[in-house]
Amino acid sequence: MKVCSFRANIELPMQGGGKRQLRMKEFYVLEERFFSEIQMVFGANIIESELPFEQQIVGKSYNGQDLNNKTMFCFRSAGIGDLMAMMLPIRKLKELFPSSRMIVGADDIYRDLIQPDPSVSEFVPKPYELKHILSSDYVVFFQGLVENFSQKSTTLNIYDLFFDALGFPYNEIDPSEKIPKIYINEEVDYDIEMTFEGLGLKSGSPVIGLQFYTSTVVRDYPPELFRELVSKLSLQGIRTVIIGERSVSDKIDQLGICDEKSSFNFAKHCLTLNHLFSIINHCTVLIGPDTSGLHIAGALGIPMIGLFGPIPSNLRIEYFKKAVGIDGKTTCSPCFRHGNKPCRYSVERGLSPCMHLPDPDLIVKTLCNEILPSIGVGGYEIPIPRQQISPIDEKRLVVTLAIGDDAEKMLDVARDSMVGYAKKVDADFLVIDKEIVSGKFVNIEKFQMRELLDNYDRILYLDVDILVHPDCPDLFLIVPIDYVAAVPDSHDAKWGNLNRFSEIVSSQKALGNVGWNSGYFNSGVLIFSKKHVGLFDDPHARERFDSQFRDQSVLNYNLQKHKYKFMPLERVFNGMEINGFSSRSVPPNKTDAHILHFAHEDPKIDNMKKIAKILIGDHDG
Repeated sequence: MKVCSFRANIELPMQGGGKRQLRMKEFYVLEERFFSEIQMVFGANIIESELPFEQQIVGKSYNGQDLNNKTMFCFRSAGIGDLMAMMLPIRKLKELFPSSRMIVGADDIYRDLIQPDPSVSEFVPKPYELKHILSSDYVVFFQGLVENFSQKSTTLNIYDLFFDALGFPYNEIDPSEKIPKIYINEEVDYDIEMTFEGLGLKSGSPVIGLQFYTSTVVRDYPPELFRELVSKLSLQGIRTVIIGERSVSDKIDQLGICDEKSSFNFAKHCLTLNHLFSIINHCTVLIGPDTSGLHIAGALGIPMIGLFGPIPSNLRIEYFKKAVGIDGKTTCSPCFRHGNKPCRYSVERGLSPCMHLPDPDLIVKTLCNEILPSIGVGGYEIPIPRQQISPIDEKRLVVTLAIGDDAEKMLDVARDSMVGYAKKVDADFLVIDKEIVSGKFVNIEKFQMRELLDNYDRILYLDVDILVHPDCPDLFLIVPIDYVAAVPDSHDAKWGNLNRFSEIVSSQKALGNVGWNSGYFNSGVLIFSKKHVGLFDDPHARERFDSQFRDQSVLNYNLQKHKYKFMPLERVFNGMEINGFSSRSVPPNKTDAHILHFAHEDPKIDNMKKIAKILIGDHDG
């Protein structure tokens, strides 16, 4: 936090279109990010002077003292769920010390959440005037409580976490007291009720509120799965209203999922936080990821299905009534297993692997077979047993291709790492070592995997010139079962890279146009399931067009022909010289990859042996 004064008056926009003036020469408490933004907009010279924040709160820590006739200033800038959790111990303190004065600070957009609360003496929007801190007897600074990696933040439910922060023995507090509160604005609620009425949503089939945008991509439910979910609910005769801040209304429209008959874009009706409260209040059930909607629904007693991955569902919705959490589990989830580091998949790929795992079919079954019957809404049950997300009971295979003397020599080096990985991920291991397809190129023998799918649910194929790092995570958990996954075949591993455009053109010219304009994967590491048997259509197609590859372009063509869902893997899952992992660099960085592919790294067998020794040494060390 920063404490500073300004050389000139500054005007800030407020909720409802008003303005707030930060007066020159007065001191304000700012978040460091906002401090930087002020300087970017008004110039560095706008800052007149600074004071150390820590010195302003010396002697103001709260450790259970009597608060009667005392003033406490509590603040946290953002996060609706976090602020709702923060308010619970504040209310508890107000009950214990009725004559206390509670000042609460947050971003102005959360005024509707905090200001109506009778336990709050005054709401203060950020940036906070320093006088509120100086004139208060105690100051509680909640910033970073949830975000900072700690034993408590990774094991306690968020409502317990905030009770603990104010010194309450959270284990002794009844779960019924761990339900947040919100206050419905009657005028706004009437307007929303009339909107529902006008659209025919107050009678008939259930109305499900759906939210999928969060404040960070790592918690977002993927748009393609969201679209599928809306469609499947519509087929069940269930209507949906898509909720969120008004700023996401255009994004929702771009998805093309709202026909305004069975699915409605209600983000455009969300003018304020009060509007969001009331929209959720008129829904039968809420479905969404780890974001504001779940906490609001919990406060209102609205049943919910929470979609989780980065954070376990029990740390957020454990105390809510009629709440089911669906957790997408991968070997890298929950996120706090790797500390405060950001999810590398969401940073580099713009996606969250664990959030791809909650399957739309499972969500619909959970709604129809569990949630709706629990509130007396029948007639929507689906007579299909509920499936587990992960780990699932599936028969797995790791397979490689080794035909010819050189391939057998490479297999001698690679076998131990491949067999070890297969055991680690509970998969069988198999070597394709006989020519059955008998095509022009030996690589076409990969197409024998079509028949292997008769006996296995999922297969991970590895070229024989590959070593698997002992610490390689389980790709069967990272990749959803209905996706084909591989690393894009380019130096930057970007799926839209056009470096293989000539292959895209020549294959379609010979085999037929399938609307394939971009995207090309390297087939050296390839994971797929029974659903993707069409990948191995027409093994002799390669003989009908020119290509610099033996099998790769046919596999890519078949992916596009069948419109299979594709998940681009991070380049560490197929580490080649082309994408930055070399056994020939000084020093070699090959072992930085999870799966080490030695394509075109001659002398290949010597380099494989050299790196294999390093891998064994690194792992033993």
